[in-house]
Amino acid sequence: MKKIISFLLIFLTLPVMAIDSKKDHPFQPPMYTLDFGGANFMYLDPRTNEPPKSIYAVGEEVCFRLEIWATDTRYTFYLDGQEINATYDEKYGYCFHFPMPDHDVTFTYTTENTMVYDPSEKK
Repeated sequence: MKKIISFLLIFLTLPVMAIDSKKDHPFQPPMYTLDFGGANFMYLDPRTNEPPKSIYAVGEEVCFRLEIWATDTRYTFYLDGQEINATYDEKYGYCFHFPMPDHDVTFTYTTENTMVYDPSEKK
């Protein structure tokens, strides 16, 4: 008899749980991915001192700085193929700041060794 009563109680609570799960939830803005090409270990979010997240809401402020760099290397950074420069923030130093666009984005970089002679470079 106890098994039947337990089964009925569980069975009768299922519709109540289903109704509760359909309540309106606050608006969630679309989320998009920031892809570092597997190199996110090189960057740090100065606000949290952790690697930057990879998912942001549209319009959310993205902020990170390069933590691993060489002094004899010239870096060029790109956001979706367009060159992007770091900006200086008095609180965080040189950082990349931009609002998250309404699509997935890729952050990449190229390097050039400045200690090697390049005959094509003008003096």
